[in-house]
Amino acid sequence: MTTPKLDILISTYGEEGLARIADHKHPRMEGVRYIVAAQGLPENYLLPDRLKESDFKVVESPGKGLSRNRNFSLSLAEAPLAMIADDDLDFEPRYFNAIFKAYNDNPAADAIFFTYESADYPKNYPSHSYDFSDGIPKGYFVTSFEITFRTQKIKGNYRFDEKFGIGSRFPSGEEDLFVDSLRRGGLTLRFESAPIARHDGSTTSDRVMNSPSFIRTRGAVIRRIHPKTWVLRMFPHALRHVKANSSACSVRGFLSYLRYWLEGGFDKF
Repeated sequence: MTTPKLDILISTYGEEGLARIADHKHPRMEGVRYIVAAQGLPENYLLPDRLKESDFKVVESPGKGLSRNRNFSLSLAEAPLAMIADDDLDFEPRYFNAIFKAYNDNPAADAIFFTYESADYPKNYPSHSYDFSDGIPKGYFVTSFEITFRTQKIKGNYRFDEKFGIGSRFPSGEEDLFVDSLRRGGLTLRFESAPIARHDGSTTSDRVMNSPSFIRTRGAVIRRIHPKTWVLRMFPHALRHVKANSSACSVRGFLSYLRYWLEGGFDKF
Protein backbone atom coordinates (compact mmCIF):
# COMPACT_ATOMS: atom_id res chain seq x y z
CA MET A 1 0.00 0.00 0.00
CA THR A 2 1.01 3.65 -0.31
CA THR A 3 2.44 5.53 2.66
CA PRO A 4 -0.22 5.37 5.38
CA LYS A 5 -1.92 8.53 6.62
CA LEU A 6 -3.68 6.82 9.54
CA ASP A 7 -2.56 3.85 11.63
CA ILE A 8 -5.27 1.93 13.50
CA LEU A 9 -3.48 0.43 16.53
CA ILE A 10 -5.32 -2.77 17.46
CA SER A 11 -4.42 -4.63 20.65
CA THR A 12 -5.36 -8.30 20.95
CA TYR A 13 -4.46 -11.57 22.66
CA GLY A 14 -4.01 -15.08 21.26
CA GLU A 15 -5.22 -16.74 18.08
CA GLU A 16 -8.80 -16.14 19.14
CA GLY A 17 -8.09 -12.41 19.10
CA LEU A 18 -6.72 -12.60 15.56
CA ALA A 19 -9.82 -14.53 14.49
CA ARG A 20 -12.04 -11.91 16.15
CA ILE A 21 -10.38 -9.13 14.17
CA ALA A 22 -10.92 -11.06 10.93
CA ASP A 23 -14.60 -11.50 11.81
CA HIS A 24 -15.16 -7.74 12.10
CA LYS A 25 -15.27 -5.07 9.40
CA HIS A 26 -11.95 -3.53 8.40
CA PRO A 27 -12.56 -1.86 5.05
CA ARG A 28 -9.70 -1.31 2.63
CA MET A 29 -9.15 2.41 2.24
CA GLU A 30 -6.30 4.32 0.68
CA GLY A 31 -4.00 5.68 3.38
CA VAL A 32 -5.39 3.55 6.24
CA ARG A 33 -3.30 0.77 7.79
CA TYR A 34 -4.24 -1.65 10.57
CA ILE A 35 -1.39 -2.45 12.99
CA VAL A 36 -2.13 -5.47 15.19
CA ALA A 37 -0.10 -5.94 18.38
CA ALA A 38 -0.81 -9.49 19.54
CA GLN A 39 0.22 -10.98 22.88
CA GLY A 40 0.03 -14.63 23.87
CA LEU A 41 0.43 -16.19 20.43
CA PRO A 42 1.42 -19.87 20.23
CA GLU A 43 4.61 -20.78 18.38
CA ASN A 44 2.85 -21.86 15.19
CA TYR A 45 -0.16 -19.56 15.21
CA LEU A 46 -2.52 -19.28 12.26
CA LEU A 47 -2.95 -15.87 10.66
CA PRO A 48 -6.40 -15.33 9.08
CA ASP A 49 -6.31 -14.52 5.39
CA ARG A 50 -7.66 -10.98 5.84
CA LEU A 51 -4.77 -10.16 8.18
CA LYS A 52 -2.25 -11.28 5.55
CA GLU A 53 -3.24 -8.47 3.19
CA SER A 54 -1.11 -5.39 2.59
CA ASP A 55 -3.18 -3.00 4.71
CA PHE A 56 -2.52 -5.14 7.81
CA LYS A 57 0.68 -5.39 9.83
CA VAL A 58 0.67 -8.06 12.56
CA VAL A 59 3.44 -8.03 15.17
CA GLU A 60 3.90 -10.30 18.19
CA SER A 61 3.89 -8.21 21.35
CA PRO A 62 6.09 -9.17 24.34
CA GLY A 63 4.82 -9.63 27.90
CA LYS A 64 1.23 -9.35 29.01
CA GLY A 65 -1.27 -6.71 29.99
CA LEU A 66 -3.38 -4.42 27.82
CA SER A 67 -1.48 -1.22 28.62
CA ARG A 68 1.85 -2.86 27.84
CA ASN A 69 0.39 -3.99 24.54
CA ARG A 70 -0.93 -0.51 23.79
CA ASN A 71 2.51 0.97 24.48
CA PHE A 72 4.07 -1.57 22.14
CA SER A 73 1.58 -0.68 19.41
CA LEU A 74 2.39 3.03 19.93
CA SER A 75 6.04 2.24 19.17
CA LEU A 76 4.95 0.78 15.81
CA ALA A 77 2.96 3.81 14.66
CA GLU A 78 4.46 5.61 11.67
CA ALA A 79 1.57 7.43 9.98
CA PRO A 80 0.95 11.11 10.79
CA LEU A 81 -2.28 10.15 12.57
CA ALA A 82 -3.07 7.16 14.78
CA MET A 83 -6.08 5.71 16.58
CA ILE A 84 -6.26 3.40 19.61
CA ALA A 85 -8.44 0.36 18.83
CA ASP A 86 -9.64 -3.00 20.13
CA ASP A 87 -10.15 -6.32 18.36
CA ASP A 88 -13.97 -6.24 18.42
CA LEU A 89 -14.66 -3.03 16.52
CA ASP A 90 -16.30 -2.53 13.14
CA PHE A 91 -15.13 0.26 10.86
CA GLU A 92 -16.50 2.09 7.84
CA PRO A 93 -14.80 4.53 5.45
CA ARG A 94 -16.95 7.38 6.81
CA TYR A 95 -15.34 6.90 10.22
CA PHE A 96 -11.86 7.43 8.80
CA ASN A 97 -13.06 10.40 6.74
CA ALA A 98 -14.35 11.96 9.97
CA ILE A 99 -10.89 11.66 11.51
CA PHE A 100 -9.17 13.23 8.49
CA LYS A 101 -11.71 16.06 8.36
CA ALA A 102 -11.39 16.85 12.07
CA TYR A 103 -7.62 17.20 11.89
CA ASN A 104 -7.81 19.24 8.70
CA ASP A 105 -10.33 21.54 10.36
CA ASN A 106 -8.33 21.76 13.60
CA PRO A 107 -4.64 22.04 12.65
CA ALA A 108 -3.65 23.03 16.20
CA ALA A 109 -5.16 19.91 17.78
CA ASP A 110 -2.64 17.36 19.05
CA ALA A 111 -5.22 14.74 20.02
CA ILE A 112 -8.92 14.48 19.22
CA PHE A 113 -11.44 12.26 21.00
CA PHE A 114 -14.51 11.12 19.09
CA THR A 115 -17.60 9.00 19.71
CA TYR A 116 -18.55 5.44 18.79
CA GLU A 117 -21.81 3.85 17.72
CA SER A 118 -23.49 0.92 19.48
CA ALA A 119 -26.83 -0.79 19.06
CA ASP A 120 -26.73 -2.31 22.54
CA TYR A 121 -25.02 0.11 24.93
CA PRO A 122 -25.28 3.65 23.53
CA LYS A 123 -23.07 6.11 25.41
CA ASN A 124 -24.15 9.61 26.39
CA TYR A 125 -21.95 12.32 24.91
CA PRO A 126 -21.75 16.11 25.04
CA SER A 127 -24.09 17.58 22.45
CA HIS A 128 -21.39 19.61 20.74
CA SER A 129 -17.71 19.59 19.88
CA TYR A 130 -15.34 21.56 22.11
CA ASP A 131 -11.74 22.24 23.05
CA PHE A 132 -10.62 20.94 26.44
CA SER A 133 -9.31 24.42 27.25
CA ASP A 134 -12.96 25.53 27.35
CA GLY A 135 -13.69 23.06 30.18
CA ILE A 136 -14.82 19.43 30.21
CA PRO A 137 -18.57 18.74 30.57
CA LYS A 138 -19.43 17.03 33.86
CA GLY A 139 -19.77 13.27 33.54
CA TYR A 140 -17.86 13.01 30.26
CA PHE A 141 -15.19 10.33 30.04
CA VAL A 142 -13.06 8.98 27.22
CA THR A 143 -13.22 5.38 26.02
CA SER A 144 -9.93 4.01 24.69
CA PHE A 145 -11.08 3.49 21.11
CA GLU A 146 -12.29 7.08 20.87
CA ILE A 147 -8.69 8.33 21.13
CA THR A 148 -6.81 9.63 18.08
CA PHE A 149 -3.67 11.75 17.94
CA ARG A 150 -0.85 13.16 15.88
CA THR A 151 1.78 10.44 16.12
CA GLN A 152 4.78 12.75 16.41
CA LYS A 153 3.24 14.40 19.48
CA ILE A 154 2.63 11.15 21.35
CA LYS A 155 5.15 8.53 20.24
CA GLY A 156 8.12 8.49 22.58
CA ASN A 157 6.57 11.16 24.83
CA TYR A 158 3.49 9.58 26.42
CA ARG A 159 2.63 6.05 27.54
CA PHE A 160 -0.19 4.11 29.11
CA ASP A 161 0.45 3.34 32.79
CA GLU A 162 1.14 -0.41 32.80
CA LYS A 163 -0.15 -0.81 36.36
CA PHE A 164 -3.64 -0.14 34.98
CA GLY A 165 -5.71 -1.98 32.37
CA ILE A 166 -6.77 -5.59 31.75
CA GLY A 167 -4.12 -8.04 32.93
CA SER A 168 -2.63 -5.53 35.37
CA ARG A 169 -2.94 -4.76 39.06
CA PHE A 170 -5.84 -2.40 38.41
CA PRO A 171 -8.02 -3.82 35.59
CA SER A 172 -9.22 -0.53 34.07
CA GLY A 173 -8.64 3.22 34.16
CA GLU A 174 -5.68 3.29 31.78
CA GLU A 175 -7.39 5.60 29.30
CA ASP A 176 -8.31 8.10 32.05
CA LEU A 177 -4.68 8.35 33.13
CA PHE A 178 -3.44 8.51 29.55
CA VAL A 179 -5.76 11.41 28.71
CA ASP A 180 -4.83 13.15 31.96
CA SER A 181 -1.13 12.84 31.08
CA LEU A 182 -1.81 14.51 27.71
CA ARG A 183 -3.69 17.32 29.43
CA ARG A 184 -0.95 17.85 32.01
CA GLY A 185 1.63 17.79 29.24
CA GLY A 186 0.06 20.88 27.74
CA LEU A 187 -1.20 19.27 24.55
CA THR A 188 -4.12 20.78 22.69
CA LEU A 189 -7.03 18.36 23.14
CA ARG A 190 -10.41 18.39 21.46
CA PHE A 191 -13.68 16.43 21.48
CA GLU A 192 -15.50 15.94 18.20
CA SER A 193 -19.10 14.79 18.15
CA ALA A 194 -18.63 12.29 15.33
CA PRO A 195 -18.39 8.46 15.40
CA ILE A 196 -15.18 6.70 14.36
CA ALA A 197 -16.04 3.08 15.20
CA ARG A 198 -18.89 0.72 16.00
CA HIS A 199 -18.88 -1.45 19.10
CA ASP A 200 -21.94 -3.60 19.68
CA GLY A 201 -22.23 -5.34 23.02
CA SER A 202 -20.95 -4.10 26.35
CA THR A 203 -17.47 -2.76 26.97
CA THR A 204 -15.23 -4.13 29.72
CA SER A 205 -16.11 -1.17 31.96
CA ASP A 206 -19.83 -1.81 31.46
CA ARG A 207 -19.41 -5.42 32.58
CA VAL A 208 -17.34 -4.81 35.70
CA MET A 209 -18.36 -1.34 36.85
CA ASN A 210 -20.02 -2.65 40.03
CA SER A 211 -17.26 -5.08 40.97
CA PRO A 212 -14.94 -4.43 43.94
CA SER A 213 -11.90 -4.44 41.62
CA PHE A 214 -13.43 -1.70 39.47
CA ILE A 215 -14.28 0.46 42.48
CA ARG A 216 -10.77 0.01 43.90
CA THR A 217 -9.42 1.05 40.53
CA ARG A 218 -11.59 4.17 40.51
CA GLY A 219 -10.14 5.12 43.87
CA ALA A 220 -6.60 4.66 42.57
CA VAL A 221 -7.30 6.57 39.35
CA ILE A 222 -8.98 9.52 41.06
CA ARG A 223 -6.15 9.72 43.57
CA ARG A 224 -3.68 9.99 40.70
CA ILE A 225 -5.70 12.64 38.86
CA HIS A 226 -6.86 14.59 41.93
CA PRO A 227 -4.28 13.89 44.66
CA LYS A 228 -5.54 16.65 46.98
CA THR A 229 -9.29 16.02 46.75
CA TRP A 230 -9.63 12.33 45.91
CA VAL A 231 -11.04 11.39 49.34
CA LEU A 232 -13.77 14.02 49.15
CA ARG A 233 -14.70 12.95 45.63
CA MET A 234 -15.54 9.43 46.76
CA PHE A 235 -18.75 10.54 48.50
CA PRO A 236 -20.64 11.76 45.39
CA HIS A 237 -19.31 8.74 43.49
CA ALA A 238 -20.65 6.43 46.20
CA LEU A 239 -24.05 8.15 46.18
CA ARG A 240 -24.34 7.78 42.40
CA HIS A 241 -23.35 4.12 42.71
CA VAL A 242 -26.08 3.43 45.28
CA LYS A 243 -28.67 5.32 43.22
CA ALA A 244 -27.79 3.30 40.12
CA ASN A 245 -28.03 0.03 42.07
CA SER A 246 -31.25 0.51 44.00
CA SER A 247 -31.68 -3.25 44.52
CA ALA A 248 -28.83 -3.25 47.03
CA CYS A 249 -29.23 -2.04 50.59
CA SER A 250 -28.40 1.67 50.28
CA VAL A 251 -26.42 1.96 53.51
CA ARG A 252 -24.53 -1.28 52.90
CA GLY A 253 -23.84 -0.35 49.28
CA PHE A 254 -22.65 3.11 50.25
CA LEU A 255 -20.26 1.82 52.92
CA SER A 256 -18.96 -0.96 50.67
CA TYR A 257 -18.21 1.54 47.92
CA LEU A 258 -16.32 3.78 50.34
CA ARG A 259 -14.29 0.82 51.61
CA TYR A 260 -13.26 -0.37 48.15
CA TRP A 261 -12.53 3.18 46.99
CA LEU A 262 -10.26 3.80 49.97
CA GLU A 263 -8.48 0.48 49.45
CA GLY A 264 -7.63 1.50 45.91
CA GLY A 265 -6.70 5.04 46.83
CA PHE A 266 -4.35 3.99 49.60
CA ASP A 267 -2.80 1.16 47.59
CA LYS A 268 0.88 1.71 46.91
CA PHE A 269 1.24 1.93 43.13
